[in-house]
Amino acid sequence: MERGFPPVEQLELLPENHRRVLAAALPLIQAALEELVKAGKVRASEGDLRQLAAYVQALRPAQARNLEAVRAFLLVQLDDLEPQRLSGYGPLSQEQAAILHDLVAYLRHLASSR
Repeated sequence: MERGFPPVEQLELLPENHRRVLAAALPLIQAALEELVKAGKVRASEGDLRQLAAYVQALRPAQARNLEAVRAFLLVQLDDLEPQRLSGYGPLSQEQAAILHDLVAYLRHLASSR
């Protein structure tokens, strides 16, 4: 799928809630892609990383305005770490699944509202 990237200015056309979620997600995606590019494991280039950095920079005001969106994104990511969601990575014993579940529960507790 070869598509150009949308201009940074177009991010303003997205609803505020969507920009907040992107503001929470893109820095994590950026960090992962930077590591994968250095290892030569993905097709993204240094130019793509610069474009992604521009998106992250453009979305900083949305992130600063609503940390609750960052927390919501974090909780969604924690849901994806539950043992049943990770079954595609290979089987887990009941003991291993319990360890993973306990870790996710602990992280969810840390991320809960005060």
